[in-house]
Amino acid sequence: MWRATIKGVLARKVRLFLTALAVVLGVTFVSGTYVLTDTLHASLGEIFQQYASGSDLVVAARPQVGDRATSRQRIPSSLADQVGKVPGVDAATPFLLGDAKFIKKDNHTAIQALGSVTLGISWGGQGSVGPARVVEGRRPTRDGEVAMDGGTAARNGFKVGDPVRMLLTGAAEQFRIVGILALGDRQDLGFATVAAFDPKTAQRAFGAPGLADFIFVKVTPGASVSEVARAVKQSVGGALTVRKSSAFAAVLQKQVDEFLSLLNNLLLGFAGIGLLIGGFIIFNTFTILIAQRTRELGLLRAMGASGRQVVGSVLAEALVMGVVASVVGFAAGVGLGKLLLWSLPGLGVPVPGRALVLLDRTAIACAIVGVGVTALAAIFPAIRAARTPPIAAIGDLRTVSRLRSTVGRAIAGVLVTGAGAGIGAYGIWGSRPLDQAVAITFIGGFVIFLGIVVLGPLGARPLAALIGRPLPTFFGVTGTLARGNAMRNPRRTTVTAAALVVGLALVALVAIFGASLKASTRSALLDVRSDVIITAPGYAGFSPEVRARALKTPGVKNAVSFRWGQAAVRGNEETVNGITGSEWNDVINFKFKGPTPRTIDQSE
Repeated sequence: MWRATIKGVLARKVRLFLTALAVVLGVTFVSGTYVLTDTLHASLGEIFQQYASGSDLVVAARPQVGDRATSRQRIPSSLADQVGKVPGVDAATPFLLGDAKFIKKDNHTAIQALGSVTLGISWGGQGSVGPARVVEGRRPTRDGEVAMDGGTAARNGFKVGDPVRMLLTGAAEQFRIVGILALGDRQDLGFATVAAFDPKTAQRAFGAPGLADFIFVKVTPGASVSEVARAVKQSVGGALTVRKSSAFAAVLQKQVDEFLSLLNNLLLGFAGIGLLIGGFIIFNTFTILIAQRTRELGLLRAMGASGRQVVGSVLAEALVMGVVASVVGFAAGVGLGKLLLWSLPGLGVPVPGRALVLLDRTAIACAIVGVGVTALAAIFPAIRAARTPPIAAIGDLRTVSRLRSTVGRAIAGVLVTGAGAGIGAYGIWGSRPLDQAVAITFIGGFVIFLGIVVLGPLGARPLAALIGRPLPTFFGVTGTLARGNAMRNPRRTTVTAAALVVGLALVALVAIFGASLKASTRSALLDVRSDVIITAPGYAGFSPEVRARALKTPGVKNAVSFRWGQAAVRGNEETVNGITGSEWNDVINFKFKGPTPRTIDQSE
């Protein structure tokens, strides 16, 4: 029996391999997605871990919402002196974060890649605690001096001693590069640029005199970090948090992990759609193969082969195809992930260089997906072949009445479709968080689709007859044969059409979503009354002095600046907006919910 199975596979190896391409594409997406996101996670994770280097504890304000770094508040920098007196503390240094953009040498544009972070940090004197260290030159000690991270310097042709213009909170300022820095052991931070100033310059540049974002603490060698943390906590009070540096770095990385998780789920969704299409194609292929081998399988049954052996024979072919698809798809996915990582810097998203991350989970997922999809697609045709009596198979006779098959299919289709509708309704109108509601609604839609596939053969014959009616007129005998083939096997017609339906539905979804997004944007722009909008790359912040310069420009009647940030509102993190400038209603048509305020406090 196994010898017959092997010969059967070799006899149809080209057709099986071409069919496996559908699964190869799906496995490639799965493998490539995991390779891309795992490598990005490891690369960015290493950068955030550099914040933990050079210190043992971090003191910060307690977040008002959850554990998000965006909820932080600044604290007095003088607390560092108080923390430094706690027994077991070797040194404590205040650390200030802000936005600082370098300006390119050859033009007046800021060095800011798509989605990148432009960090400005304070760098204390000798013996200070923190992640920054000198790679070349020295640390800045007075106003007008700055240190630049090694990756930004290398990519933009800067070296120690060069002048550089910078955007801080006002007009562009002239600085001199006195040092090249690294955070921990990383000079190239990829998505981030880092500018380091002496503490007084940082407080002036970021508008935070006497304030700090964090206090980095170094524990005396031999002392217990946990015991010192408790002592520091007792000293500073309950309004502040005291974390180990590794836990602090994990909090900073959490938001990036959330984005990567969203990207991972989105890409895996496309992979799932591809595998769904591949599953229908494989199911249809095995149905046709088994239909062609009906007499062959019947003869094997008549010669003594059991139904279990017939099922095993068909599944063995599926497993061979699944293994081939998994191996090829995994290798192609690794190449795809490497290609995407290579192309990101060219798209304006610098990524720190590192080796690809290949986790065992990636290989296992590819094997489960590739082999599982093919096995599931082949199991039903295999069972159907095993249940066919040998004499009926040899004589190509029907063994199930059409009425019984039709009634059973109708009942099953209605039940599945109804269950999908119920799940989808719960996702749309149920009281669930948005991400869960979207997932539940998607599952409901998928179940409805399966129900329609089950019901499809009931209407496939009359629909094929109607659509194919003009074919004999235009194509003669060829049209007649095509129409007859589509009507003869409604199940095969439905399964084949289902794969096309998924693909066309995906194209329609993307097209409708894109058109709806454009329409929504156009509708929102109707409320904008201004003639010109000034923005920075990536909608990053820029100097408020831009508004003052715009007002001095001949022909400008009014200029209103907008800014947004995060704030704790009734225990939730919300986006809040600020407006600077009178006659704000001249530039945008605000629509208020509830009573419209007559005035808005103009605090500049």
